[in-house]
Amino acid sequence: MRGVGPGTVLGGRYTVHQRLEERHDTERWSADDTTLGRGVSVLCIASDDHRTAALLDAARRAGSLTHPVFVRILDVGHDDEVAYVVEEELDEARDLGQLVSEGGIPGDEVRRITGEVAAALESARHRGMHHLDLKPEDVLRTPDGDIRLRGLETAAVRIGEDGTEAEDAGRRDAVGVVALAVVADECEED
Repeated sequence: MRGVGPGTVLGGRYTVHQRLEERHDTERWSADDTTLGRGVSVLCIASDDHRTAALLDAARRAGSLTHPVFVRILDVGHDDEVAYVVEEELDEARDLGQLVSEGGIPGDEVRRITGEVAAALESARHRGMHHLDLKPEDVLRTPDGDIRLRGLETAAVRIGEDGTEAEDAGRRDAVGVVALAVVADECEED
C-alpha cells in the first residue's frame, strides 16, 4: 500500500513492522505504539479511497461498544496517504481457520466459540451495529481460551455493504455464525 511499509510511523506514534493481512484493498500490520510502549495491530486504507471516511466512522462506532468478545479499537486517524484503525494486539491468538487447519476443534469448543460470537453480535445488533463479512480469520482464540472477534462495523465498509438494512444485516450475521460452525465442525478433532 502506498505510504505504509516496515518502519513507517503513523500518527507520530505507531511504528509499523510486518503486514499481517491484505483484504479488500486494505492491509493489517503489526506495529508498536511508541507512546504507550505496547504492541498493536493497525488496519490501513488509502486516504483517497472512497470508503475511507466511512471506515473511520465505522471504527469509531464499533469502538464505543464495550463487549469482551470484540477486539478493542484503540485509535483512529490518518496521515497524508494512509488512514488507519488501531486495534489491540492479539499476536499470540490463533484464528478459527488456523485452529481448523492445525488439527480441528472438538464439537463442544465449536459450540462455545460460535456461541460467544453469536452473543456478541446480538449485543451489537441491539446497538444497530453489524459485521456482515464473518470469516474464520476474524474469529480469534487467545492462548487463555478467550474468544475475540474483529471487524464489527468495519468489515461491512471494507466490502462496500455498510448501507445494509438492519433486518438483512442481522440475518447475514446469523448466517455467518452458522457458516463458521459448519467450517469448524467439518474438521472436528477425533
